[in-house]
Amino acid sequence: MDPEDSQAIRAAQPLFEYLEGISINLFCYRDTLHYDLLRKLSGDIFALTASSKIFRINALRWLSLMEDLILTEIESIDRDGNYLIETAGEENIVFGGENFVEYLLGRPYEVETMMIDQSIKPLDLLKRIVAQAFKEGRDVPIEVVEDLVKEHLDFVDLIIQSESYEDAY
Repeated sequence: MDPEDSQAIRAAQPLFEYLEGISINLFCYRDTLHYDLLRKLSGDIFALTASSKIFRINALRWLSLMEDLILTEIESIDRDGNYLIETAGEENIVFGGENFVEYLLGRPYEVETMMIDQSIKPLDLLKRIVAQAFKEGRDVPIEVVEDLVKEHLDFVDLIIQSESYEDAY
């Protein structure tokens, strides 16, 4: 959906252009419910960003939102993974499917991974830190959350000032 998906499509454009010359079927593996939940959480992130900008950073709310995002992805892996297995052929490339590696390794599949680019946006870093802490059963220090949210707010300012997401990144 435009404009929500335009950034993801632009980011994947070089891959799509490369794949155009190859006879291959492309399909979305994401369950519709998962997609809708991610959209809702994106709206929550937008609202919390505005609130943090105007008032103050509520680190506990940010932490809760990151946990919701991670839990949504964990809960969706089975649905998305089953859909991928049922729909896909023998050899596949999953773009942005880093969550599937463990899922597919738990089944009789050979999996190779390639990291093309890893986002260093502050909220992506925060999400990775929270996910790792979640796996290890430990807490994320509030100071870490506050620092990364401050960096996120600075990043948003850069986007607004430059009027270009790519330039800000």
